[in-house]
Amino acid sequence: QFNSFEDVEPFNLSAYLQDKIEFDSFIVNAGIRLDYFDARSKSPADPEDPNIFNPFKITNRFRDTDGDGVISEAEETPDNRLTVAEREAYWWNDTGSKLQVSPRLGVAYPITDQGVIHFSFGLFFQTPTLDNLFDGFGWKVPSLSGRYGPFGNPDLDPQRTTMYEIGFKQGFGDFVFDVTGYYRDVRDWVSTSTVITTALPGVSYVVFANKDYANTTGLTVTFKKLFSDNYGFDLSYTYQVVEGSNSDPADAFFAEQAQQEPTLALLPLNWDQTHKLAGSVYGSYGNLDASTRFRLASGFPYTPSFPTASFVGNDVQPEFAQNSRRIPSTSEVDLSLGYNITFAGLDAKIFFDAFNVLDTRNATNVYSDTGQPDLTLEEFRQGAVDPGFWIQPNFFAEPRRVQMGIEFKF
Repeated sequence: QFNSFEDVEPFNLSAYLQDKIEFDSFIVNAGIRLDYFDARSKSPADPEDPNIFNPFKITNRFRDTDGDGVISEAEETPDNRLTVAEREAYWWNDTGSKLQVSPRLGVAYPITDQGVIHFSFGLFFQTPTLDNLFDGFGWKVPSLSGRYGPFGNPDLDPQRTTMYEIGFKQGFGDFVFDVTGYYRDVRDWVSTSTVITTALPGVSYVVFANKDYANTTGLTVTFKKLFSDNYGFDLSYTYQVVEGSNSDPADAFFAEQAQQEPTLALLPLNWDQTHKLAGSVYGSYGNLDASTRFRLASGFPYTPSFPTASFVGNDVQPEFAQNSRRIPSTSEVDLSLGYNITFAGLDAKIFFDAFNVLDTRNATNVYSDTGQPDLTLEEFRQGAVDPGFWIQPNFFAEPRRVQMGIEFKF
């Protein structure tokens, strides 16, 4: 996310063992993985007074010269101020290391000479991103009234995923059919902490915390022809449901800032794409290679909104469930051609690639009041404005792109 972090040296270590065991009637792939992570960082020992450069508590600003545990007016002098170096001695707590042992198991049970039932199970360990660990490093909370954050939390736990998969694969000569169902359970999904109050009235903040949950359920069906007789193809369809508490770790914080209720149910996450159909056909004849690829996909979710409350009264703002609508579906076709030649004693290929060859106008984002990428009710509210002002290029995927060239192989 184009952030820069200095003076931090997180440490990752991983190792695994894996073995394949073949029995008369089935095959087992078993393994175990070790993941170790240490942010090698620190967090404030007193969350009520997090900013070492601008302490809120008077005991952290001045020395207690008489040792009575109270800072008197006589001790509140400029020459009696604690330095940052003096506060360093007691200000921080070291972060802890994280360790996980993850078993992995895969079983394949042949039922015919070309058919097999397969099952797999595994635990997975995902280290927090650097921005979740170190964003706003040092928790420099201002002394002005307000709620600040979210700040990075170097003591975050890793995200832990449990994945199950079961499927059936059958061959018919050069043709292969595979259907696979899967489920992923994600714990310690990163969100934001409850509000942390400080020693200054009206000043509070939040940090990233392991609070949320997500899961994915899906089914993939694949049919392919292995390359033979100068051609091959593959076709796949995926049905998937991705649910969770929040799509972005900061969602809970911004909802609270807007005086909205936190998410109390599992809702579609931003990357929940229910249907996707994809395929390709490829072939060769002599020195000519050709392939075409296509993708059809349902739209990602978005949260609709109204620009005004005029439909239900001036004091009532209509609300919609988060990610309760879908942007339009998308489609795309790509084409690739290549001709192999020998040039100057080198193997070379003249190629032609066309991406989104039909120049389909695929929406990647929409205006939340209409659900369309090129129409918003704001056009009518604000009167005569250049219509081009409401056309957002970043609301659309890339248009047709054509590349031609020659490729040399050494």
